[in-house]
Amino acid sequence: MRTMTSARRLATFGAIAVLGLSAAACEQVGAAVDNATAAAGNAVDRVEFCAAALQAVQAANDRDLDGAISAGQRMVDNAPDDVRADAEFILREVTAAKESGDLSRLDSQEFRDTAQRLQTNARDNCDPR
Repeated sequence: MRTMTSARRLATFGAIAVLGLSAAACEQVGAAVDNATAAAGNAVDRVEFCAAALQAVQAANDRDLDGAISAGQRMVDNAPDDVRADAEFILREVTAAKESGDLSRLDSQEFRDTAQRLQTNARDNCDPR
């Protein structure tokens, strides 16, 4: 009888150990999936930023202010931290140009330099070539 109780205890302990190891393995797999999901989300955000940045700058150059504002908002929404200030500047200037009717804002050296930095960033980070 006592041997049977010991066998049950050993079986119970074994089952608990297997469950513990399985839980740890599942936790590691879950963390890996979370990391991969976050990386994929960041990549999608970067691609959306790049496309929107190129569209916003092109629309501003074409004096399509509505298009520049629409793309500029998507650009700001998806901008990585290192270029967020530039993206916000472009959107702010295009919006101000539309509201005031003063398109010369889009010809300023600061606007052109900022637009060039955004285009370069977009090409460097998203162009597959």
